[in-house]
Amino acid sequence: MCQYIVVFYQALATAGSILTNGYERLRKCQEAVSATRHTSADFHHELLRLRQHWRLKKVGSTIIGDLSYKSGAKL
Repeated sequence: MCQYIVVFYQALATAGSILTNGYERLRKCQEAVSATRHTSADFHHELLRLRQHWRLKKVGSTIIGDLSYKSGAKL
């Protein structure tokens, strides 16, 4: 009877590890798919939003950013 319980728990642990490995593979696959869905249109849309709310200027070799008056007035 005791041997049956040990075998049962070993089988349960094996099934759990198979399910966990499958979950990890699916999660990594979903992350890869979502990472490739970003198109150049998304990039340009985000760049437009950035330009609407931030003022950037280049001083020497550094870029300095500041909130624009338009977005600062909303605060």
